[in-house]
Amino acid sequence: MAIAKIDCFAGASGDMFLGAWLDAGIPEDVWLAGVRPLISGEGDVQIARVVKQEITATRVLVRHQEGHIHRHLADVEAIIDKADLPNEVKRRAKEAFFHLAVAEASVHDTTPDEIHFHEVGAIDAIVDIVGTMFAWHLAGEPACYVSPIEVGGGSVLCAHGRVPVPAPATLALLKGYPIYSSGLWGETTTPTGAAIIRALAKPMPPRPMRVDAIGYGAGSKDLPVANVLRISLGDWVGNVPDASEALQRPKAGHDHHHDHHHDPTVGRYDTHDVLERAGEASSK
Repeated sequence: MAIAKIDCFAGASGDMFLGAWLDAGIPEDVWLAGVRPLISGEGDVQIARVVKQEITATRVLVRHQEGHIHRHLADVEAIIDKADLPNEVKRRAKEAFFHLAVAEASVHDTTPDEIHFHEVGAIDAIVDIVGTMFAWHLAGEPACYVSPIEVGGGSVLCAHGRVPVPAPATLALLKGYPIYSSGLWGETTTPTGAAIIRALAKPMPPRPMRVDAIGYGAGSKDLPVANVLRISLGDWVGNVPDASEALQRPKAGHDHHHDHHHDPTVGRYDTHDVLERAGEASSK
């Protein structure tokens, strides 16, 4: 199928993405064979059917006992490079982590390479992102489009202390995307979910779509709305717009100097920079 629409009416997280892709019909055995080697030591992936506000969805939970390990971007890229997965899967996964590093660096006034990944550097977060990109690959690498994104409200406790919701890195990742908050729901869109969106999806254009398959991925919370992320697979109705009309993913902006190639007159990374870096890392 040519396109995938991602509905984020209850936010977005890595585990919600995994559940939605599997629920939409991705072959579970093939997917598990690809992602399980990422889990070194004790741990596994649990897949279950759950019900959220009368909607049946797939819940994916990565179990791994790792302790408090703080990885740098290079450490995460090395883990991804060692995976026995298609190059495009690894490239997209590294793109997501690079966007995440750029966002964190913009918040903490440092460079992407110096950022310590805390929660998002853990194996479960790595499996969430790599597993999402592998599922997308198994779905035929459809062009992905995202609805306006529910980001939550209030505050959340993280490794840096209590921060407002959306978390600063999450908000930085979603620059250029339509977002909204339905109230004090806590953190509905996580940095991992936001990084996946930035690496994979463009804002959904106002044009009709034919839906052929639907998947619901469950989150861990119980909200006033069903805590699920929905992916609809299908195709456009009518002619597909040419390249000049296609929407581009918003650029990931930040204001800091670093060693990676970018246009200093703009002061931000763009998708070309990220894909170029990912390609260089794959060849190492």
